Amino acid sequence: MNEYQDLEQALNVFVGKWKPIIIYHLTNDGTKRYSDLQRSIPEITKRMLTLKLRELEESGIVSRKVYNQVPPKVEYSMTEYGLTLHPLLVKMNDWGEGHRRPEDHLDQDEHTNEACKALTTIDTIIGKWKSIIISELASEDLRFSDLQKRIPQISRTMLTNNLKQLEKEGIVHREVHQQVPPKVVYSMTDYGATLKPILQDLNQWGEEFIKRQNEGI
Repeated sequence: MNEYQDLEQALNVFVGKWKPIIIYHLTNDGTKRYSDLQRSIPEITKRMLTLKLRELEESGIVSRKVYNQVPPKVEYSMTEYGLTLHPLLVKMNDWGEGHRRPEDHLDQDEHTNEACKALTTIDTIIGKWKSIIISELASEDLRFSDLQKRIPQISRTMLTNNLKQLEKEGIVHREVHQQVPPKVVYSMTDYGATLKPILQDLNQWGEEFIKRQNEGI
């Protein structure tokens, strides 16, 4: 059984640029027609918006209501279950606000900028390996070889690349001890440790998500 499947399932809901922005708009603005969402997110293509809305609907996050009229009217809204994501998005937004990169400061509308703050957090921890590495280092400092033993499915190259990315983001600290053979120890920075509550909430939400899927809710 995958020890981190709850966390991975929660992260999958947010994969990609558009899902968190769609969720943000529907959470903050309430029910929206398809055309309203297009106007709120002008950068997204019609095909991509349709695809992401369908994925969120299949996950039970978004509800789609079709009115039998001419011309047809379709409205989207957050489900009661989907609204449980709101506290998590707020935490991600707050963390992302302090971690935004220069390229995140774009000439976008206010709502999209807000969503991009949460997106910054997601970009930092998204992906199977980054989230697992952060979770392992959140509990204790580890040598490179220890991380390999803790996460046997990851290749040496992939582990090295992800650690370099997390170090560049200021999430992970790498300390080299001058000895023979060389000893390299990785740890969470104080700043990186601020991600721990978000990962815990993601894990908890993912656990509920899997439970709902298994029960066919």
